Amino acid sequence: MSRPLRIQYPGAWYHVMNRGLNHRRIFHNDVHRQLFFDLLSDIHKRYGVQTHAYCLMDNHYHLLLHTPNANISRAMRHLDGLYTQRFNRDEKRDGPLFRGRYKAILVEADPYLLQLTRYIHLNPVSAKLCSEPAAYAWSSYRAYLKHTKQPNWLYCDKALLQCSETQPIKYYREFVERKEIDENISKVFSKAQWPSHLGSGEWIERIKIEYETDILVDDEIPASKALMQNKQPDDIHVFMQNIATYYGVSLTALKHRGSRYEINIARNMLIYLAVECCGYENKKIAEAVGRLSGSGVSKIKKRMQEKLESDHLLQAELEELKQVVAPMSNVQT
Repeated sequence: MSRPLRIQYPGAWYHVMNRGLNHRRIFHNDVHRQLFFDLLSDIHKRYGVQTHAYCLMDNHYHLLLHTPNANISRAMRHLDGLYTQRFNRDEKRDGPLFRGRYKAILVEADPYLLQLTRYIHLNPVSAKLCSEPAAYAWSSYRAYLKHTKQPNWLYCDKALLQCSETQPIKYYREFVERKEIDENISKVFSKAQWPSHLGSGEWIERIKIEYETDILVDDEIPASKALMQNKQPDDIHVFMQNIATYYGVSLTALKHRGSRYEINIARNMLIYLAVECCGYENKKIAEAVGRLSGSGVSKIKKRMQEKLESDHLLQAELEELKQVVAPMSNVQT
């Protein structure tokens, strides 16, 4: 069975969940949970992904994410991939941790954001782990009530202000602790196969029209496999498109140094991999990228090498990228 396509566009909202393989625990202790929080902070800093609600259960997690930069797939590969690596290292195990790729529902925020935060915060109550959601330490509910410090990667105000502009915390607490879950929400999460989106047909049509040139469709297959089917392996522009697709940026943006982390790291990784893995000449890389000289390519490659020696997250990202561009790794020009 082919996997459903993932729609990405600037400003998209998603309800995301993943579960342990064979329903096994993915969090054994507080160290694991803190590691997961550190990675939520990391995808916020690196990719601009905002977490608006979360709940960490023993064998699964729920997240409500907002992606200003159309990069849910890139961020989730980083989150689940690095968490699995570090969990395995800590537990001295090998192999997959999750039962598969994460589930993500594209969400129409205005009618459903408030309902989804309540569903997420009531997860421990539904699982009979506690009688009141505020008694559970591993959801964002306490931060919503200002009982604990709100981390800089957690955004509570959007949902709170939908509840009330004058006394948002009071009314949000009453809203959640009535323990009523919207019927539409219940139907969605009771199904074995989740829908691709939660919202009206009119909303989906508007998204398609409004973001026609920005929408990226990711089927979780490395971009190189699909792109290489009809392209010659020595086409540097195909290589560049692989990198752009991986990072969720446009090819045009990739050719220009910008302020966004995704654009700059994608551009620098492109140059580093083109030299180190694919054997492209500096001059050819400079011509393809534009606004760059052969010596500029050498400087960027050297700077990336220095960063890779000390940045473990960047090392993991490089290893993953090598898998994406593997079909081109023997290119010589």
